[in-house]
Amino acid sequence: MPATPLRHTFRMERGVLAQHSDARLFSNDVSVFTVPIGRYLLGRETPLTFMGELAFVEDILRNAPYLARIAAVMVASDMGKYAAGTPNRYKAQYLRHYRTNFAALVKATEEKLKKTLDGIAITDFFAGDWVEHARRAVEAGGGVAAFPPFFKAGYEKMFEWIGANIAWEPPRYPLYDPKSLPGIVDEIEASGAPYCVLTDQTLEGREPVIEYLAGRRLPHYCYSSEGRASFFRSYYAGKSFVYDAIDLSRVTAQSRVTVTPTAGEQVAYIKDIYLAKGIVHSSGRFNFFVHIDGMLVGALIYDNEKYGAPDNVSGLYLLSDVSISREAKLSKLIAKMALSRSVIGIMEKRDLKRFGRVTTTAFTKHPVSMKYRGIFQKTASRPSTNPLDEPGTNILQYAAEPIADTPQQIFDWWWSKYGKAEMGKARNRAAQDRPQDATQA
Repeated sequence: MPATPLRHTFRMERGVLAQHSDARLFSNDVSVFTVPIGRYLLGRETPLTFMGELAFVEDILRNAPYLARIAAVMVASDMGKYAAGTPNRYKAQYLRHYRTNFAALVKATEEKLKKTLDGIAITDFFAGDWVEHARRAVEAGGGVAAFPPFFKAGYEKMFEWIGANIAWEPPRYPLYDPKSLPGIVDEIEASGAPYCVLTDQTLEGREPVIEYLAGRRLPHYCYSSEGRASFFRSYYAGKSFVYDAIDLSRVTAQSRVTVTPTAGEQVAYIKDIYLAKGIVHSSGRFNFFVHIDGMLVGALIYDNEKYGAPDNVSGLYLLSDVSISREAKLSKLIAKMALSRSVIGIMEKRDLKRFGRVTTTAFTKHPVSMKYRGIFQKTASRPSTNPLDEPGTNILQYAAEPIADTPQQIFDWWWSKYGKAEMGKARNRAAQDRPQDATQA
């Protein structure tokens, strides 16, 4: 059972101390677990009482050390992702999983938290507005290292559910608006203080010293008083190879379909060609090609599901299901192929575990993804706030259980439902494209 990921756990401080072990650090944050951690590092405790939907946690924490209480806040924070919004079957499974395994998750998170915090020495901690904290640093002759929120009220929304179910004394601070960042950076620079600020914004008239881009995640830019610049892009380079692309006019009801493991760099090459330009894609742990009669149709790329599994069911995350043709709803064939137990079984043998669920994400301007409709179940929907996405883009979460159908049976389903009706059209187009015999001219 995986421990809760330790996000927002003094990464900036750890980075500074890794390079300057004797630095005097004055830390700052406002969240329900970073404030208690900051005070914990100074030998102080912040009263935290679980209530409401989290009242059961108090029984688990009876006689537990204070660090376990902070770990419980972190586990509850992850749990809150499934408690918010419209309830559905998958969210209910996750919530049951967290309630059933809460004590074990707290123990694992506490152990990881103890190791993470070991060696972090801070001089003081300020629970309040980061801009005020930065101005104090400048006045004291210090430098500023900041990683402010990307979205207005983003922190407040992130901790809304957990804040309603934990009693504590939250700090008071003005709501930060990321639009004010350019002026704040100008003010720090004008003071002559050294600074390093991480953001998702490009600041007019300034050249970032670091640019980090990974997949569909928000870009990260670093602006600093240091002039040295660098660029890093998390990207899996493709490797070219010869392949026979799908020709629908050659597909028949007797065609044979195969799904075979393949190298990640070959899949990356196909994605470079057939995905929309500008998409920086990520690599997966498991990669497959789908062929019909030896002709390449598409690819499947999987990774392990990122978060704890409900009801102890291990899940796979479908990073991408690429079809190299828009014709005949081949995307439906590829999407359903991703659920075949025959394909998933290959990954189960490699990992020595059974996968009971496949989840994926769709980015579309529509309320549903036509590719996944009828194959996966939509479990969540929210508007995208990623500046890399077009305005009006929705982020849709989908999930489904593996199916017993073999790849050939899935092909038969696709043929009768979509393929057969399209084949005549494809053959007619192919015939029209062929040059006429000279004797008939």
